[in-house]
Amino acid sequence: MKKMITRAGAGFGVAVAALAVGLAGCASHNQGNPDAAPSAGKMQSAGASMQKEGVMSQADYVRIEGLEYQVARTRTISDADLDWTLTHISAQNNAIARARFFNTLSNINPMTAAQKAKILPAITPYLSSTDRLDQAGAQRVQKKMQAA
Repeated sequence: MKKMITRAGAGFGVAVAALAVGLAGCASHNQGNPDAAPSAGKMQSAGASMQKEGVMSQADYVRIEGLEYQVARTRTISDADLDWTLTHISAQNNAIARARFFNTLSNINPMTAAQKAKILPAITPYLSSTDRLDQAGAQRVQKKMQAA
């Protein structure tokens, strides 16, 4: 029993640390100038930390960070980037990682009918997830889809 509690505590600690790294990465490019692009060095460093903690690969972190910034500014996403994002939602083994992808999707405005048709099957499994972060992220995307 003690071993299980220790493992659970360690897992929670890793999740909290990874979330802190991710939030720091998100906030880092918004300090002072919200229109400033995230620096490559900071993205690489944060990505390395995320990979070390087992949240997501450094390459995926760097790509989703840049894509998240672009979509937040333009409110649009290319078909190739949308397909990559949707593929990587289910490929992630971590709710914190999936939250980054859900956030990117929730910033698309307006969503086209074709985009909605692609997005809905990708988020559906997470709408009733027992993980509250997954559920909240998927529900936020669903709400944006219904509003657009």
